[in-house]
Amino acid sequence: PVMLQQNGKSILLIGRPGVGKTSILRELARLLSSDMSLNVVVVDKTCEIAGDGDEPHEAIGSARWMPVGPRSTQAEIMREAVENQSPHVIICDEISTVQ
Repeated sequence: PVMLQQNGKSILLIGRPGVGKTSILRELARLLSSDMSLNVVVVDKTCEIAGDGDEPHEAIGSARWMPVGPRSTQAEIMREAVENQSPHVIICDEISTVQ
């Protein structure tokens, strides 16, 4: 099962590998960006949400895709998303830095 923890305006999905957390994030990106017309940014460290090609997978709808290169730049990419994209929602998978 996937646990959903909400604190203010943030939501955290917790679950064992293979239970569907990334699939939920992908569908959430699509619903919020395409169906609700929100500005959604996907910060994709492992390229599992939107794929690893030159273009994001259509499954994330009209969400903006920001792949993360070296793992050490995840915090920088998230900061860049906030500063340059003015998102309503940021979706990311596997946050693993202390920054």
